[in-house]
Amino acid sequence: TEAALQSIQKGNIGERYLLSGNWKSIRELAREIGKHSKRKTPIQIPGIIAKIGLPFIYLVSKLTGTQALYTRESLKILVTSNKQVSSNKAQNELEYTTKSFEETIHDTYMWFKTNTSIQ
Repeated sequence: TEAALQSIQKGNIGERYLLSGNWKSIRELAREIGKHSKRKTPIQIPGIIAKIGLPFIYLVSKLTGTQALYTRESLKILVTSNKQVSSNKAQNELEYTTKSFEETIHDTYMWFKTNTSIQ
């Protein structure tokens, strides 16, 4: 919210700003979540294996009436997304600052723990 206000007050009309930290892999994300949840980090499988498994994921989803664990689209985003994200422009022009990755995951996990049924 503060960054949005800073962009209105300090940003240049027509400019866009990335409000991000650094790109992290799924493995790094899972490991950090595992630290906070005190659960074993799930195994990561290569993308090609995940793609081969899509029909089975969809079948299980249909049979159980639950949301698919992942989709073709989510796999594509993981493989093709730009990993060179930078908030330097926002930091320089808007005085934007970020929390550490670890602090962000901790805060997010605590919010979900407080506001949802996860344990």
